[in-house]
Amino acid sequence: MEFVKWVGENVQPPRRVPESDRVGQTVNLREKDANIDMCIRVDDIPDSAVIVRPDIAGQWRVLKEGSDKKWDSLCDYLILWEASAKIFAVFVELKGTSPHRTGKIQLHWTLPMLYYLLYVFNADTSSVSLPIEQAVVSNFIEIGDKKSRRIVKGRVKASPSPFFRVDRYKGIQVHYSVEKEFSLCQFMID
Repeated sequence: MEFVKWVGENVQPPRRVPESDRVGQTVNLREKDANIDMCIRVDDIPDSAVIVRPDIAGQWRVLKEGSDKKWDSLCDYLILWEASAKIFAVFVELKGTSPHRTGKIQLHWTLPMLYYLLYVFNADTSSVSLPIEQAVVSNFIEIGDKKSRRIVKGRVKASPSPFFRVDRYKGIQVHYSVEKEFSLCQFMID
């Protein structure tokens, strides 16, 4: 498979993480707006990985705006790489507090964008690949600057995992954390 290389060559640069945010196998994922100023570090990123910014991919949107479905709400980062004849996709949403009511929605609505890219890749390269569900290993991560007040009040068990909560939402499993440094292998959750 050459899907990730194709994405790196064909997704416009403003929609990819700048090379200045990558040093060797480490990348800094940033989110800065009126509500948040946050940076997390992810180590052990393969050299061949491509990191896309779906949240600024406005021209990929073709469905009407203002829908209560929130089709236009996409996550902050999509990390893609290939290994063992599979495509690995980690969807990352950065929030001020976690869990946040909109984070899982943004993660959920970015999955169709990945499927779109796969279908365009197949059409462009005249490839016939495995069904998407068999070819892609996806993980969905929401990282907060801090835990939401309702989580802080409850009892939290100590865990070696960087994730303090897991929820299912419309067919995806969302993992929540407030850590600021990760190894990419920590995002690969069974």
